[in-house]
Amino acid sequence: ATATRPAAVRRCWQLAALPPAQAEALQRSAETTAGLRGRHTEQTATLPERWIVYVGKFPTAEALQRRRAELRQAGVEYRDVNAPALAPGLALGTYSSEEAARKALLDVQRQGVRDARVVQERPATRVLTLRWPDLTEAEREQLQAALGPAGSSLTACP
Repeated sequence: ATATRPAAVRRCWQLAALPPAQAEALQRSAETTAGLRGRHTEQTATLPERWIVYVGKFPTAEALQRRRAELRQAGVEYRDVNAPALAPGLALGTYSSEEAARKALLDVQRQGVRDARVVQERPATRVLTLRWPDLTEAEREQLQAALGPAGSSLTACP
């Protein structure tokens, strides 16, 4: 009788929601460096536009810290805005439409925040998810190395 080796476990791995140019560069790296030519699939999606009630752009880190303290004292929730055109700034709410953000602005103004305004944080944006549906653990390790720093974002497919 011949002993049979267990088949290597294969699994799907992905990089999700990448800008198209970045996805294409990473896919090329996976093909050439990891030897995975023709082994990936792509899924296209569109991230919807995003609107915020915004305070900023602050001229200094100290001004940003003072504004955070004022908002905390007034009981107004906020988050940091990282979009380059708006940072350093604070979002007092995030909305899927300009209309919803304008309604929220009225509420914030009633709380005494006079310098807030509505801005678009992000337009509708096309993104790609790259999937490698059938990789052994060794192939996953090669892929992760080929992707460089982006390899740390490689996750198991849902």
